[in-house]
Amino acid sequence: MTVLVTPDEMYAAERRTIDAGTTADALMRRAAEAIASWIDRHVMTDGASARRITGLVGPGNNGGDGFVVARLLQEWGWQVLVHQLAAPATEDTKAMAALWSGPVREVLEWSDFEGAALVVDAMFGIGLQRDISAGVWGLLEMAKTCGCKLVAVDILSGICTESGRIRALNYLEWPADLTVTFQTPKPGHYLAEGGALRGALAVVPLGLTQQVAALLRDDISVVELTGPTAAGLRKGGGHKFNHGHALVLAGEHGFEWVLHGVGRLVVWWVNASNGTRGRQKMSGSGVAAVPSRKSKSQPSLAWVTWSWYKRVKPRWIG
Repeated sequence: MTVLVTPDEMYAAERRTIDAGTTADALMRRAAEAIASWIDRHVMTDGASARRITGLVGPGNNGGDGFVVARLLQEWGWQVLVHQLAAPATEDTKAMAALWSGPVREVLEWSDFEGAALVVDAMFGIGLQRDISAGVWGLLEMAKTCGCKLVAVDILSGICTESGRIRALNYLEWPADLTVTFQTPKPGHYLAEGGALRGALAVVPLGLTQQVAALLRDDISVVELTGPTAAGLRKGGGHKFNHGHALVLAGEHGFEWVLHGVGRLVVWWVNASNGTRGRQKMSGSGVAAVPSRKSKSQPSLAWVTWSWYKRVKPRWIG
């Protein structure tokens, strides 16, 4: 089961960790070390000249992660150039920026991307609340045009973490090669354009397992993905009528066995009614927790069945 948390829920989990004695600085270092380690282990280069990285850092804590990633990779033998989008706006980011001793460019040229093994996007993370300009996402386009691998910290800059929608005009057409997020995926990694533009998704732990578990107990709005993998539900185009069909049966806790039984009965009936000629059978099912309007302490359950049909709309849909 995959748990998705919103930015506010992630901040709540981090606050619980900080209240328990872990500093915000330590969390930032932990996150950045996970990204830097992944890059150092997995990025294949041809000689020292290709061990070049251009880091794009923003003013918030996402930028702080970017400064730590840059510093660690420089210590490990990479050539790192940092482009600082704006002056640090948080105390933690200011502290991480002060520790960076490498080159910083206020304006990037095409030559700063050409020959680089990859570009790290640490401009805007899960806290983005406004549209970004072409001058910001254009840096990502320059990176992809030059053939650089693009690694996004938490989420690609310009994507809304809650909805997956693009917060820019005429946005980047190419997806990131990799998005590294922390502890749990976010809704924007799967919804709308965010699912198509994230690239591969890596989730690295931050030691917040107990805090996220507490969210699941206390906050019933936390989303849990069940059944097929999210990758199996992704599609690159089309519209809602050619994506498939879903049947949702809802009820209270304690009646899971009823939902399972009715769900399986409906799947059997649909398959028996339609047969297999010219169609693909209805397949897959699972139980998902959803908010209850009656009680915040007792979330409802929903039995969800999904199906994909090759050509002919099934008779039961009408």
